[in-house]
Amino acid sequence: MAWHRLIVLLGIMPSCGCTLISRSVYNINYEKEMRADLADKSAEHRKLAQQAWLEFWCSSRDVVPDAGMAEGFVDGFTDYLDAGGVAEPPSVPPNQFRFGKGTSPSGRMAAGRYAEGFTAGAHAARASGLRETSLMPVYLPIASPNMEIGTPPAAKPTEALPTPRPLPTKPTQPAPMGRQQLNEPVPVFPAYLPPAGP
Repeated sequence: MAWHRLIVLLGIMPSCGCTLISRSVYNINYEKEMRADLADKSAEHRKLAQQAWLEFWCSSRDVVPDAGMAEGFVDGFTDYLDAGGVAEPPSVPPNQFRFGKGTSPSGRMAAGRYAEGFTAGAHAARASGLRETSLMPVYLPIASPNMEIGTPPAAKPTEALPTPRPLPTKPTQPAPMGRQQLNEPVPVFPAYLPPAGP
């Protein structure tokens, strides 16, 4: 049954327009290339983060880093290079700090160290200036010197509209006979009345 649907779909597709198939193929390829490029860039950022972690750890002179500190530093460094932001740790720590051993007191301390490492890594990435080299410049149109920033350009003056003609005071056709014209009261049904009382 699925083959019949596929055959019908392939039979209908040529009648959908000349560019439908070519644009679909282009969009799918573009999406694949964009995702691959972002993954490559993120992997490159993670390598830079690991190198920065080694430098940070060597400068701290700790023999063994605290649990969670290295993961937080690398994640914070990578996150800042990938997305920018305010260098704050995520509101919820990663899964390894939320389940299993992460719920023990030592796991909670490791989650705290992860947050400290994340902040330290993001600040180190900001100080390194590497994010600016991975951004694409966006060129905006140049504003004229006498135009303030953020204000739209002045609108061109338009011609004044003519004054409207007055509406006729008497109807041209007689109004249909209805309850309002006969002055009959409109019936009110008890189901629609509000309940009486305070």
